[in-house]
Amino acid sequence: MNKRQIKFRVWLIHWKKMLYPEGVHYFWSDCSMDFCDEEYHYDLMEGDYMPQQFTGLYDKNGKEIWEGDVVSLNEEGTYLVTWDEEDCLFKFGNSPVFEACAYKAKIMVIGNIYEHPELVGDGE
Repeated sequence: MNKRQIKFRVWLIHWKKMLYPEGVHYFWSDCSMDFCDEEYHYDLMEGDYMPQQFTGLYDKNGKEIWEGDVVSLNEEGTYLVTWDEEDCLFKFGNSPVFEACAYKAKIMVIGNIYEHPELVGDGE
């Protein structure tokens, strides 16, 4: 059985910076998040951050595909990678990731919605 690696990255909203912390602690009592990177220790309140999860997939160049990424799929357009709470799965635009994986050789991460919102195009 292939086990998907569970890891998160965090977009710092006010600082407009993406971090890839080694550990993330979420506190349900006040919706705060606590994590460290190589330089700092962060203790953030809800509204200061946007966590995203690694999908467990890689694009054609071996780059990790994360929730919030914008991917080019089979040169048909650009798609935002999202988590669908209702169906409990990642999606590329409106398609479940597992359906899009049939095109794995042609999936390429071109950025993310936070650093490059202009990338989200016709496939969202």
